Amino acid sequence: MAITIIATDENGLRIEISKNEKELCFQSYEEASSFIDHLKEANVLPGKYNFVIEER
Repeated sequence: MAITIIATDENGLRIEISKNEKELCFQSYEEASSFIDHLKEANVLPGKYNFVIEER
């Protein structure tokens, strides 16, 4: 089971979270949720984004 993170902005733009142009996949919901917390704390995305965890 591959789990990914999608960020959406207030205009509905969907952004797949990737590293080195490769989609990041997680093994569990908890792992993906922890990564979202890291993104929020590091404040690496400009603007306000909502994060959704999706199963692929």
